[in-house]
Amino acid sequence: MKITGLINQNLILVVFASLFFTAIKTSATAKSSFTSSGPKAKMYFTYTTAEYQLARGNLQEALKLLKRASNLGNEKTSAHGLIRLFGKAGRSDLITQQENQFKDDLEIQLIFAKAYLNLGENEKGEKLLSELNAKYPNNAYIAYYYSSFLISSKKLEKALLLIDRFLALNASSPKQALFHFLKAKIFSHLKRFQEAKDSVNTSLKCDSSFDQAWLFKAFLLEHIGEASQAIESYRSFLSLTDEAPLIRQKLVQLLFNTERFDEAEAEFLKTPGNNAEFFFDLALIKWKGKKFEKALKDINISIEKDPYLNNARLLKVEILFGMNKIEPLLNFLQSWLLKNPESNDVLQALVLLKKTTVPTEAIITILNNAIYERKENKKLWITLGDLYTENKNPAKAAESYKKALSLNKDQQLTPKLLYQIAYLNFEMDKKEEIEKTLKKAIEIDKTYYPAYNLLAYYYMLTNQKLDIAYALIKKAITKHPNNVAFLDTEACLLLKLGNKHEAIKILKKAAKLSPHNETIKKRLRDAKK
Repeated sequence: MKITGLINQNLILVVFASLFFTAIKTSATAKSSFTSSGPKAKMYFTYTTAEYQLARGNLQEALKLLKRASNLGNEKTSAHGLIRLFGKAGRSDLITQQENQFKDDLEIQLIFAKAYLNLGENEKGEKLLSELNAKYPNNAYIAYYYSSFLISSKKLEKALLLIDRFLALNASSPKQALFHFLKAKIFSHLKRFQEAKDSVNTSLKCDSSFDQAWLFKAFLLEHIGEASQAIESYRSFLSLTDEAPLIRQKLVQLLFNTERFDEAEAEFLKTPGNNAEFFFDLALIKWKGKKFEKALKDINISIEKDPYLNNARLLKVEILFGMNKIEPLLNFLQSWLLKNPESNDVLQALVLLKKTTVPTEAIITILNNAIYERKENKKLWITLGDLYTENKNPAKAAESYKKALSLNKDQQLTPKLLYQIAYLNFEMDKKEEIEKTLKKAIEIDKTYYPAYNLLAYYYMLTNQKLDIAYALIKKAITKHPNNVAFLDTEACLLLKLGNKHEAIKILKKAAKLSPHNETIKKRLRDAKK
């Protein structure tokens, strides 16, 4: 049934095509004029209904409606309607059959060419466009459409030849700007950027109000690193356009990137906005421009509008630190931490402050205050342990990690916490705890090789179980042959075992991997004595 239906539809199309074009040829001379309402509106409505029926698969009804529309319209609009219908039916063969009937009608020939291209019949479409271009070499529309097709087909050199021929034949054409613009785009595709720049400049000399040329020039100049000229081109484009918020954003970003913060602020304020993100961006521009008080005011508005916008909170930390307002900064971080103790951002901010002039004890106090409120928060205990470790307080650090371990349910984190506790016990010379803790870490995760290394190093220092120590470190090095810490432990063990030659060989390898490691250098010097 489906095959028979398809044959019948095709037969109807073939027969109707002949009748239809004959009808519209004879009716072209017989049409009376009509007003802007009435018949014209009825014609377009009939065309639309025909397309609707075609979309539903009612081909016969669509053809009947199109025939009715041809009696309401003129020859060209009727032909155009039928060609579109053939295109939607996928019948390029029927389009070909009608070509000769309109061989001298440029407008309808262009419709045929477009129909072929829309159907994917690029070879037929290009052939027809080439013939039309040869027949009408001064026609800007044909030249533009043909060159645009060649560009989209990546036949760029051929498109350049076509454009140059049109420009040579039409030196006084008002379309010169458009074709020089097309040349600029082609040169850009070919990465011939200087020629692209020359061509777009020529286009703008022909027509300084050509907004798309200004925009292309801005993109091009930004791409090749000529930021100042790109900025001026963006401004020229915006002066010709009522609404272009995305382009204004690009201009603001470029001004920001080139540290022209006052200009960036002025352009940014031309964009409408009243939400948290708007005031965040405004605060960021003012902060970079060292307008700290104004930036602080805007970032407070941003946080007020969206208390969960973490970027705004982090920027407030930067602003307060830049203003050296340490007490307000610490109060803000404590408030943030109490409200969002699981936030990695606030914890990271606190850790980073450790590297500044902010006293570590003040940061530890904030964490302890938060822990007082949230005793069961694992992240807080780990961060506190990290800070105590950096602050050379191993006892407090170990206590914090043990508390985190008691709260931990993540099997992947457990060996890491055990390792940290063992390392701190090593520093505190709590020998009875070290071996037991590291063995437990290895038992839980047999691929956590830092624990192998520390246990081997512990055995070496205490001069016990050296054979087990060597087996442990060899397992670690097998998986990580270029780990300098592991190589150092192996060398120390070999020296302990009396294999000085092999130890020196390994230390040389470690020194090559880490040429600025003073511990390795000293160990190598001592081994050579």
